[in-house]
Amino acid sequence: MLPATVHAQPAWPLPVGARVSLEFSDTVRQVPIGSSRYQLTGQLLADSSGAYLLRLPTGDLVSVRQSAVKNAWTSSGVLRRRSILVTSSRFAIGGLIVGGSVGAEDNTRGRLIGTAIGAGVGAIIGVLRPYEFWRRVRR
Repeated sequence: MLPATVHAQPAWPLPVGARVSLEFSDTVRQVPIGSSRYQLTGQLLADSSGAYLLRLPTGDLVSVRQSAVKNAWTSSGVLRRRSILVTSSRFAIGGLIVGGSVGAEDNTRGRLIGTAIGAGVGAIIGVLRPYEFWRRVRR
């Protein structure tokens, strides 16, 4: 009988120098309820010999086995205009819902005012607190 052939999954195609977020199973912690997944975010310094070398935001260096990685994301950076647009849109939808639920049954004016206020508040929050956008990496 021939021995079974084991095929390792290919490594994640991550660009060295990029800001990445890696998710892997945490075999050390025993979590009775909930997820036992762990996520590390940092700059990828090296991709060699079956491991990724990450520099964490604290400055610490961490090595993660490539075979342990379940999901990976690369950062698209902090995009201020996109943050403003996304946050403003979300708050506008919230304002539409809240504005339409106040008052009369057909409250078109309330919906318009709620949408305008929501969009304005969302735009201000998007300017003050832009956030990082992530792209999932496929194997």
